[in-house]
Formats: sequence, structure tokens, C-alpha cells
Amino acid sequence: MRNIIYSAIFSLLSVVIFLSCGGTHDEKILNEDKMIDQLLTYMQGTTFEPKIIDSVKIIDGVSRALYIKGDEACPVSKGDSVYFYFTAYVIIGNSSFYIYDTNNKEDAKVAGLDTISRNFTPKGIIAGSGQVISGLDKGLLMCYLGEQSFLIFNSDLGYGSNSLGIVPPYSPLMFQVQIVGIKKN
Repeated sequence: MRNIIYSAIFSLLSVVIFLSCGGTHDEKILNEDKMIDQLLTYMQGTTFEPKIIDSVKIIDGVSRALYIKGDEACPVSKGDSVYFYFTAYVIIGNSSFYIYDTNNKEDAKVAGLDTISRNFTPKGIIAGSGQVISGLDKGLLMCYLGEQSFLIFNSDLGYGSNSLGIVPPYSPLMFQVQIVGIKKN
């Protein structure tokens, strides 16, 4: 078990050093996009769970991989109040990622993030208003009530050259979202 943990830490540190050192911004983004493409290919394979049921849509730099369809008569629109559960992952390789934030109790427990102060209720935002990082904001506008999907994007739509806690600079991100409420405004 320790060897697996050490191997994971070494892999993460290697990626952090590679992404944060050297290379132009465009080279870093190109590398992130390659990791995202490899991850999407892996996710559409036969062994990935949950099973992706719809082809991946890419709009404004956000890839959406659907695994539970929502009500297409009730899309998330700009200005709507949208309520959702999420699990946020940092992508560290072609099929490797780890959780850095969530409001899903089971995922928080798996990632060791289940503290007393953590809120496990749906997150509420005004869609398209910039209250969350750009990739998540744009991705939510691709979703429908009841949907469960993965929203994947590079660091230009995430934290860019900034780090956020355990999220290193120039990190592509993946959000697993479940849309549980929409209030049309």
C-alpha cells in the first residue's frame, strides 16, 4: 500500500514540476489538452465507470461527458439559479486524477475531505455569472435538470498559472456534476 501511495506522490510531483517549470504558456496548454484527450479516450473505453452514454460535446473549450441524461425540456440557461452536487478533480495524467474538492459525502469520505465544517448540500449559483471558475460556469450551461456528467477543461478555464491549495499551476480540471435544481430567473 505504501508503495502505491509513494508512487502516486512521485507521479504527482513529477507532473507539478513539469507543468510549472519551463515551456511557454501555449506549450503548457497543448500538453494539458493532450492529457484531456487521453482522459476522454480512456473514459469512453469499456472499463470506465460510470459508463459514458453520449458522445463527448465540446463547447467553448469545455468537454462534457454525459453518463445520466437529464430533462432536455429543462436546460440550465444564463441567469438561472442552478443547484448541483460536484466533485472536482485535478487531472495528472492520461487516466489519473485526484479529488481536491466536493460537496458529495461519499466522495469526500474517499478523498479524506469529510470534515465537520464541510457542506454537503447542493451548491447554488447564478449560471453564467462568473461566481465559479470559467470552465465550470460554461460547462453548467451545457447541462439539464437531473443530468449527471463530467465537465473537463484546461487551466485557461480553471486557475491558470495560479495554484489553489493542492491544485498546482497549469492543471487541467474535471468536475463531476449532478444538476438537482434549476430556478428560472
